[in-house]
Amino acid sequence: MGSRASQELIGVEEYLAGEKDSEVRHEYVAAHVYARVGASVYHNRIALALASELRSKLKGRSCDVFLSDMKLRAADAFYYPDVMVCCDTADNDPYTKTRPIFIAEVLSPASRTIDEREKQMAYQCLLSLPEYLLLEQDRAKVRLYRRQDNRWVVLQIGSEGVMDLHSLALMVSVETLYEGAWR
Repeated sequence: MGSRASQELIGVEEYLAGEKDSEVRHEYVAAHVYARVGASVYHNRIALALASELRSKLKGRSCDVFLSDMKLRAADAFYYPDVMVCCDTADNDPYTKTRPIFIAEVLSPASRTIDEREKQMAYQCLLSLPEYLLLEQDRAKVRLYRRQDNRWVVLQIGSEGVMDLHSLALMVSVETLYEGAWR
């Protein structure tokens, strides 16, 4: 998220109506609208590598993999996660999802604080979400947050590691996600 687009408080319906026609994507938190900032080429390569890997491995299942243009509603906040997987066929709004089973954010200097605090807290309140992934942009390292026994545990996984994504019943190599990211 970037700087506040407007000091004026707006309602959810007004935000959603404006977002459909807007050329710029905005996130919505506590009746405030924030313009999204652009991401680096490294950020994009890592997010695309993850989305591509997930899409390939989920082929044939009734799951959709979305990149950063699909809105997520978490209570009365709306975000655009870097990567999101939804498998609930009843979650069928064409513009906004509410029941993801997996979310990932690539950490960049502009988004790190929001991704590690605000979004993480909002995402972890989603009852449908058993796992949430934070990927470093400048080095091959990830943190996988997993819901276990009504609490969240974190697994640190380095460049040589493999992520066991229980929510998707698949394994993903960290090395694969970062391959060619900094060329």
